[in-house]
Amino acid sequence: MEVLAQGLVELLFGEASRGARRRRAAAFAASLGLGFHAERPEDAGVSGWLDELEMLGVPFVQPVADTFAGAFQGRHVIGFEDPVWSKRKRRNTPYRFTAVRLVRAVPDLLVAGESPAWFKPDAGCLPVPTPSGSRRAVLAADPVSAGAVLAALHGEGPLDRSWMVRANWVVGWHPGHLRTRGADGAASALRFLTAAADACERS
Repeated sequence: MEVLAQGLVELLFGEASRGARRRRAAAFAASLGLGFHAERPEDAGVSGWLDELEMLGVPFVQPVADTFAGAFQGRHVIGFEDPVWSKRKRRNTPYRFTAVRLVRAVPDLLVAGESPAWFKPDAGCLPVPTPSGSRRAVLAADPVSAGAVLAALHGEGPLDRSWMVRANWVVGWHPGHLRTRGADGAASALRFLTAAADACERS
């Protein structure tokens, strides 16, 4: 009986927590004038963006959740939650992904603490010099162009977060659920990725 009661408590609290996250994600989307979808959007255009991201290596372990999508600062954007398998924790860990669409394809660029399983740079990618003590490494198909992008983003802290550019998308990610406050919040990530898209297209 005790085991059954414990299972019921976990189920109820899990549903309540999921509902709270969903309300927070919906409120965030509304604050930026973006559409919200609790699960994978039925809209063919937005669903097509998810297909593109999956082809570029972004993982889709389960159906995406708490998705926002639409136009932000003149660009198509999408954000969603999906779990990623953690070898260290030996379980799926929730991750938030945010992506900004470019108007044209640009060379690959990866900024990450370690090369994530969902993005394997092409063999031709080369390391880009970073300041001593940087917590993240940079790999790029065109190191000169990547250096120009990083220089243009100097004031935005491009080495303070994990992100990548592949084909016509700029994608950022962080472990955990949607965070709407603080320097690493979803709005901050979206503004950074939009600035990165601008810098990529200028380089």
